Amino acid sequence: MSFRFPVFLQPRTGQTDQPGTDNGQPAQQPEQPTQPAQTGASDPVPVAVDTTTAQTLEVNQQLCEAANRNMLISAAGYDAGALVVGLLTFFILRRKLIGTYGIRLLVAVLLAGLVGALLMGFDPVRADDLVRCLNSADYRRYVFLQEANVARGLVLGLLPTSVLTAIGCWAINKT
Repeated sequence: MSFRFPVFLQPRTGQTDQPGTDNGQPAQQPEQPTQPAQTGASDPVPVAVDTTTAQTLEVNQQLCEAANRNMLISAAGYDAGALVVGLLTFFILRRKLIGTYGIRLLVAVLLAGLVGALLMGFDPVRADDLVRCLNSADYRRYVFLQEANVARGLVLGLLPTSVLTAIGCWAINKT
């Protein structure tokens, strides 16, 4: 009986574990043909090409549109994380009675906006599909703000995070 990993733990090359034999010993690998003796002239060794990975590297419009949608979803996640940072900062400053309402609001909004802009600008979990679409001259147009990381950080990070943090801080101050 052999153990099989779930689908999401399978190797990317499409190779799977070979099932073992009934006695619990792993199945024997077929022997590789022996190479002829090296006599000075080397014969080219044929290399097997994995067609599944070659097909997945192909960039098309649907792939780039999906990668763009996933980037926008990750931007919302970055903004939510930065919003939490800003609201916690405002809440802690309010509890400790540090500064006035305006100072607390300014510090929280600037901190959250900066965190959101940096996360979206650098995009630490950028997907491979998105990178391939950005590197393709033909399909780059399907990605929002294409190669403008600073603009993407400002538009998708700083702006929404700052506005939502200001609204959240106003709501926290009313309670």
